[in-house]
Amino acid sequence: MKKLYSLAALVLIMAIALAVWLVPTRAEDTASSVATVSVTGVAKRTVVPDTAQISFTVDALMKTAAEAMAEVSQKANAIVTALKPIVGEDNIQTANVSVYAEYEWNKEGTRNFLGYRAAVIINVKSPVAKAGQVVDKAFSAGATGMNGISYSYSKASTLSEELIKEAMLNARRKAEAALSVEGATPGKLIKVEISDSTPGGVVPVYKEAAGLGAGDAIQVQPGTQELTCTVYVQYTINQ
Repeated sequence: MKKLYSLAALVLIMAIALAVWLVPTRAEDTASSVATVSVTGVAKRTVVPDTAQISFTVDALMKTAAEAMAEVSQKANAIVTALKPIVGEDNIQTANVSVYAEYEWNKEGTRNFLGYRAAVIINVKSPVAKAGQVVDKAFSAGATGMNGISYSYSKASTLSEELIKEAMLNARRKAEAALSVEGATPGKLIKVEISDSTPGGVVPVYKEAAGLGAGDAIQVQPGTQELTCTVYVQYTINQ
């Protein structure tokens, strides 16, 4: 009898364990069997950049490091002073100050010491309308080079929110159009992924290719930029 009771108890325990294991499996099977539709929504807007980021360089080659730094500092300070009335002090940044020995290799395969080169980069944030004036003033004050101009749209963050809403509506319309053929409609929103596209700077167009710092201010043309928002959306299907 004891063996019979033990066998019955074992069978009961196995039945309970099997029932517990089956419950979540059935729930998962039900969830995975829900019909869904996945669509992509896109919204775009063309804008004219209103902000320019300009990077200037100032360098000097002198016999000593102290002389090189003194020369670069004098020119950099002159540039900052010239640009403050145009863009304001908060929009001027001095960065990447460096000084190093410079050599030149000769035909014999040895190098000759040329001196010490000091360099500094000055980054300037300016309204596009004043960018040409900034370039002219910087070179007049002593800038020795310009690393280029990049552009941005100051209201991009606010516009991005609008584009997200438009992209979501675009996705919904696509889902409705696709499902209407089968007499179904999009149901509950299951998943959303958002991808924003922020364009980089564009190549500027100058009124003059030479003579920086002389004559009328260079006319900088920022062109246009296209802001894009793409959403990847998944809905359940109401049939």
